[in-house]
Amino acid sequence: MFVHKTTSFSIYFGDAQESVSLQEISLQQNTQALKNIAQQLQIDQVALLRQEHGTQGLQIKFDDNQKYFFSPTGDYLFTQKLECGIGVVTADCLPIVLHDPITKTVGIIHAGWRGLSAGVFQITIQKIIDAIGVESSDLEIYLGPAARPCCYEVQQDFVDQFQKYNNDSEFFIKKESKIYFDSRTFILVLARNLGISEEKIYTKYNVCTICNESYCSYRREKEKARRQISMICLH
Repeated sequence: MFVHKTTSFSIYFGDAQESVSLQEISLQQNTQALKNIAQQLQIDQVALLRQEHGTQGLQIKFDDNQKYFFSPTGDYLFTQKLECGIGVVTADCLPIVLHDPITKTVGIIHAGWRGLSAGVFQITIQKIIDAIGVESSDLEIYLGPAARPCCYEVQQDFVDQFQKYNNDSEFFIKKESKIYFDSRTFILVLARNLGISEEKIYTKYNVCTICNESYCSYRREKEKARRQISMICLH
């Protein structure tokens, strides 16, 4: 478990100890894990969507006091509201946190390979730009625990989904006739194309969920896998 705190915001990247089950997600429950995280981050409101590996999401506005427990559907959230924790749940997918210190905006993305291939990263940033007027060059990006190329083996049909990105050789690694996907490098490439400096991308918390058994991993645990929680809030 990692907690990144500043005077302006806090980020929680959870592990298997504070996680949720698929049943709790389907029942849209406010679990004890969520209550513990809310208490730790000192937040009044929690928002998590029912993720579907797509490119839809939600802006939490200042007058929105609803608590979202895995509803409605979507794969990104953003807000300027203080003490509102926006989160995603993952088990090998990449949690991506966005922070703009100029407009005091935060966002979070559930980035599985389907979402990444469909453009959820770029779409989320464009939505934030359109809604709030953020400059992409001002954004800070924090990458959380996810499958890393040490373990994230993929097949050719997976690679084919990324052929529209001309420089796909940067984020696919070949070792002994096997292919591995590097989602971190993929985000670095996309960010560079959007005018975001690599110096503003923080990868300290981007540990591998497959080979580190402290984390939930669908690749390792299959249908038994729970989902760890990532959350950010403004103070």
